[in-house]
Amino acid sequence: MSIPLPPCPHLPEPRPKMDWRVFDAHGENRGASFYHTALEYGHYLWQHGYAARVILCLDRAMGAELRRDDPILGICPVPYAAMAFLHEKACRLDCIKRFTFLVALGLVR
Repeated sequence: MSIPLPPCPHLPEPRPKMDWRVFDAHGENRGASFYHTALEYGHYLWQHGYAARVILCLDRAMGAELRRDDPILGICPVPYAAMAFLHEKACRLDCIKRFTFLVALGLVR
């Protein structure tokens, strides 16, 4: 079961419905459009509670073939800030889930 997570201010707003097939449209192209799709799909996964899969998606985005001056990087920078945000939120959520589990077991009051 996934838990909805808050939007990440460092990633593009995702479309309402997405799945892994969004990459099919890019074929072998790993340019700016692929990069944006990977960031967008990562944000979609995040908002639907798939924190671990987001990291894989952002890693995939970082493998895109971009030039240092590519205009997409002005719109969507390399996702280091996004990774830091997601890590901080996921760690906090994990602590809350663990504490709730311990309370449910009666080990914490």
